[in-house]
Amino acid sequence: MRQHGGPTSKQFLFGGAETSLVVSLENVHDFPRLRERLLGRLPGRVFVDEGIGAVSAIGTGINATARNLAASFETLRSERIAPLAASTSSFRISLLVPEAHLERATRLLHARFVEEAGTGPARS
Repeated sequence: MRQHGGPTSKQFLFGGAETSLVVSLENVHDFPRLRERLLGRLPGRVFVDEGIGAVSAIGTGINATARNLAASFETLRSERIAPLAASTSSFRISLLVPEAHLERATRLLHARFVEEAGTGPARS
């Protein structure tokens, strides 16, 4: 976000008013120790929410309109997967979902944008 001008063009964040940071734990060394240090140094200001995964749809022009973002939400909600947050850029839609639903959410969005469309995300 710009300091005084609101969100920059072609970017969207859906979630809480607080700042969120998504970190893949794949390459984090000794995460339990890091988590404890963060929580100890910033009590009440840092919250660690594990068990969440990110699924992304990527493609040039994917956010030329809001249609693909809406389709992403509709696709997951129709299968009882409630996105916890969303973030977009001009070439990406990322949704945070409970980790238990991550693999299914990935398959559903792939089917919606790649298999059903045959050519990828809608651009108009």
